[in-house]
Amino acid sequence: IFESQLYRQKIIEVVTADVAKEADQVWARQIIVADQATAQQVVDRLAAGEDFAALAAELSTDEATKATGGDLGWFGIGSIDPQVEKVVFNLQIGQVTDPLETTTGWYIVQVLGHEVRPIPDADYQQLLQLTYND
Repeated sequence: IFESQLYRQKIIEVVTADVAKEADQVWARQIIVADQATAQQVVDRLAAGEDFAALAAELSTDEATKATGGDLGWFGIGSIDPQVEKVVFNLQIGQVTDPLETTTGWYIVQVLGHEVRPIPDADYQQLLQLTYND
C-alpha cells in the first residue's frame, strides 16, 4: 500500500511539474442589472462622475458583491462568465465596460488591476488535481 502511494505521488509530481504557480489575474468590480435600459443608465451615471461603488450598492442585483461596492477581488481565467471574461481581461486599468448581456443579466465591469499573481494555494492544489486527472 505504501509503495503504491509513493508511486502515485511521484507520478503526480512528474505529470504536474509544468503547472505554473502564477497566473494572469484581474482585480475588478461589477454591477449587474436586469435590463439594458438600467445598464445604460448606470453607464451614463458613471460617465457623469458618480462613484462606481455607490452605484453598485444602490443598483446591483448581485447580493454577493453589492455590499462591497461590486468588488470581485483578484481572479484568474475561468472564474467568471466567459462572455464577461473575454472583455475584462482585455481592458486597461480603470476602464469600464459597455453593458455586457449574459444569461444572468447585464454586467458593467471596471478593472482595478491586472497583473501576474501567485495562484492561491487551494486553487493551485485543485489545478494540480485537474491536470493530473486530465
